[in-house]
Amino acid sequence: MVFLGILLEESDRIEEAEKWYREASELGDTHAMYSLGHLLEGTSHPEEAEKWYREASELGSTDAMVGLAILLRSTDRLDEAEKWYREASELGDTDAMVGLGLLLDEKDLPEEAKHWIRKAAKKSDSEAMLILAILLRNTGHLEEAEHWLREAVEQENVQAKVLLGALLVEKDLLEEAEHWLRKAVEQGNTNASVALGLLLQDTERTEEAEHWLRKAADAGNTIAMNNLGALLRETGRAEEAGHWFRLALKAQDSD
Repeated sequence: MVFLGILLEESDRIEEAEKWYREASELGDTHAMYSLGHLLEGTSHPEEAEKWYREASELGSTDAMVGLAILLRSTDRLDEAEKWYREASELGDTDAMVGLGLLLDEKDLPEEAKHWIRKAAKKSDSEAMLILAILLRNTGHLEEAEHWLREAVEQENVQAKVLLGALLVEKDLLEEAEHWLRKAVEQGNTNASVALGLLLQDTERTEEAEHWLRKAADAGNTIAMNNLGALLRETGRAEEAGHWFRLALKAQDSD
């Protein structure tokens, strides 16, 4: 029943999916309860979603515990969200570990936050590796941050390639930085296009720098628009520079 519900939901046949999820949920299937809760939350029925998340959580579903914790957090019930994140984390759920870590970081408990996210990272969770690296970098632990970025890069995490490239630029390891930024660009990451464009500009490869900044600007990246505008102004193309500055300003105003 659950598998049928999933297939129906993936086909946007939401009412039919809900019917099968409900039927399986009434028979005690925790996966169905979680799936029903997730569906109801996505269709603006958070109170009933919470009911099914709770029922599945009480029966030991870590997916439901995480879903419940996310819902509770979104409604500012942080202490109870922490409780469910902790319970799922103790059962080995890496999503819960990351969620708990982020919640603890917001509560200004950075060491315990890193403890839980590090546990998830050690279970080969690339998103945990990336988040841990960001927390470490923000607290001045650059060597360990670099370690986890490299681990995430090995799992083809594109954002890790961008951040590793940026960190290597800071260490003046420009050749390797460029290597990772180009890898991220190949995966279509516009932030990488911006960072690569700036690196190329700093190393006096203006023509290629313009190419990558323009590519990111065309994709709507406002940082790229402003930097492209600055490059165009510096190379005597004030009219086109003004065009990009105005587009960046318009985009920022609409956010």
